[in-house]
Formats: sequence, structure tokens, C-alpha cells
Amino acid sequence: MVMECPGYSREFDPVGVFQKILVPIDFTPESRRALITACEARKQFGSEIHVFAQTRFEPSSALRGLGVVFGRKEAVDEARGRLDSFGQSICNGAHCLTANASFGEDVAQGIVDVVKESGATMVIMGLHQKHTLFRSRAEKIVRMLDVPVLLLPSETSQSIHDEVEATAAT
Repeated sequence: MVMECPGYSREFDPVGVFQKILVPIDFTPESRRALITACEARKQFGSEIHVFAQTRFEPSSALRGLGVVFGRKEAVDEARGRLDSFGQSICNGAHCLTANASFGEDVAQGIVDVVKESGATMVIMGLHQKHTLFRSRAEKIVRMLDVPVLLLPSETSQSIHDEVEATAAT
């Protein structure tokens, strides 16, 4: 027997939020956790997963002296290759991802641009353990996007949270 939630509205399909998920990747354990979470959403909802990495490249003088041509296009292609390998390591060798890479300095704007280009309906990001007085990059990204964002705390911040709760309980 299927029961509908009393607050369910036919105008909004909550499953549609999980249709296309963008996962920004920086090849850290936090982004690995975010991609694993997206893969679980894919199992549940049939989501399409897009991964994204932003790259910067300064050609070294040693490479220029050797006549090696390695510029923006090659840096983006290399990042796409790393994304594909990263995704395959999590998806057990299956090509389950659409890899997108771009060149630039502003990661937040890069993510916003890829959300628009890919038609992503949700972003899943891993947070890094940082303490700062200024706005975090994640907060900036959340404010710039018009799609839902799932922020996963780093394992370090999760263990700190668990310790605080355990101390408060005693």
C-alpha cells in the first residue's frame, strides 16, 4: 500500500531534485565521500552524476625551454582524465559519470557555470575542516546557486561533533 505524504504537492516532484547531481571534485577524502553519496542517490533514484574539477596551470620555464606544448586545453584534458579515473575507482570500474573540467581561478563561479551548463538539479559537496573569520567557499557557492546543495562535513569535523555531544551527555 502506497501512502502519500499529507503535505505532498503534485506541482513539486521531490524525486526530480535527484535527477542530475553535480559533485565538485578536488581529489580529497571529502570529495570522495561526496561522490560515494551521489552514487547511493543514483542507486535509489536513477540519478545522472556529473563530476567537476577546476584546474589552474602555469607552464613551467623548464617545459617551455624543452619546446613542450602544454597549455589550457592540455591541463583541462588531464583534469578530465583524473576525474574519470577517480570516478571509476569509486564506481568499481564502471563509467557512471560525466566528467567536466574547466580552467580558471574562481572555483565557486566555475561550479555555478557547470550547474547551468549541465542542467544539474542538485550539488553534493564535501566540506573541508577549516576555521576562518571570513565566509567559507561553500557558503559562497550555496548563495550563488539556485539548486539544492547537500554539504557533507569532513570526517574530522564529524568526529569533533561526536566528541562534543559525548561530553555534553556526561
